[in-house]
Amino acid sequence: MSEPRIATTQRGKRALKAKESQIFENAKNTLFLYGKQVNDIVKEAMVELFKLKRSCSTKLQRRNDISPFNDSESLEFLMEKNDCSLFVLGNHQKKRPHNLIFGRTFNGRVLDMCEYRLTGFQPSEFFERKAPMNLKPMIAFKGDFDSTPELVTSKSILSDLLRNQTHDQIAIESLRLLVTVTVVASKRTLDNGELEPPTIYIRPYIVESKGGCMCPYSCSTL
Repeated sequence: MSEPRIATTQRGKRALKAKESQIFENAKNTLFLYGKQVNDIVKEAMVELFKLKRSCSTKLQRRNDISPFNDSESLEFLMEKNDCSLFVLGNHQKKRPHNLIFGRTFNGRVLDMCEYRLTGFQPSEFFERKAPMNLKPMIAFKGDFDSTPELVTSKSILSDLLRNQTHDQIAIESLRLLVTVTVVASKRTLDNGELEPPTIYIRPYIVESKGGCMCPYSCSTL
């Protein structure tokens, strides 16, 4: 058993104190990183997600030979090094094209993960209207996320991922960004006789102050 670390400098004491348990939890930081192989579609999708989490995120530019489902040790090291508890890992392989993995850690170890295949992605440049990215988003979940354990985990992870910093008071004028997460069950049957996995749509909207209408600016299909 390793002995607990003892800080000998003021800087070290402040760093250890920041990692102690707190009455009010800070915003969860998210680590964005690429796998060993990645394509432009995955990169653009991660850029759009990073815009929503810019205030509490860290983005690594280098590619990493990481397979979290087989060995999560290197990922856990990067998470602790960058002081993050959420991660978005982008990959593109022949057997897993346009692949995104969302996950969380607890006490320095991977807690849970969800793997998605990205389809039908459209970047924000596709739309004339641009949603403000420096605002706290409102999040709405639609569909039966309680039908399977995988969807329950997906809803929990996406809720943590899309949530930004917590505020005691919010100006009504700043509530201009709405992110909807919709799950749609598939009716197609795979070769093995099982139903195709459901589709999750993530769509940010601009909330207009006049008339109460909403104009979509981007559509991402996971």
